[in-house]
Amino acid sequence: MKEVALETIDRLCREATASPRRRAHLNLHEDLEEDVQRLLIAMQPGTYVRPPRHPEPYKKETLIILQGRCACFTFHNDGSINKSVILDPAKGTYLCEIPDQQWHGVTCLSDNTVVLEFKRGPYTPLTPENFATWAPEENSNTCSQYMAHLIRTVEP
Repeated sequence: MKEVALETIDRLCREATASPRRRAHLNLHEDLEEDVQRLLIAMQPGTYVRPPRHPEPYKKETLIILQGRCACFTFHNDGSINKSVILDPAKGTYLCEIPDQQWHGVTCLSDNTVVLEFKRGPYTPLTPENFATWAPEENSNTCSQYMAHLIRTVEP
């Protein structure tokens, strides 16, 4: 039986704070070939992942918030926002499910945000064509502006 205690969450948050990418993760699956990929992701404001999509027709992605706040987005092919939701346990919004083959992204809204992510396995690395060309590349000098734009759409 696996157990995730507060000390594990706290450690992941410290690792995310120390990381240049402002996030850290812990795989709960033992093998990348497992049928269900499960991981904890700790993130701090300022972390950025260029919006991806999973090309497989069966890779819905589910995020469950454990602490903190984040905004989840799905996008149209042109980069315009399709839908958005703020995951915030204090407001009673705990889960979002991203449809398969859908452009999506997450923006961290508070310190020490932790989500549980799961999707169908096996793990398949994303190729460059599965990252949105209409969004800045990671480490680009326009990432902050892009994230600020996304945040303004959910917290005007």
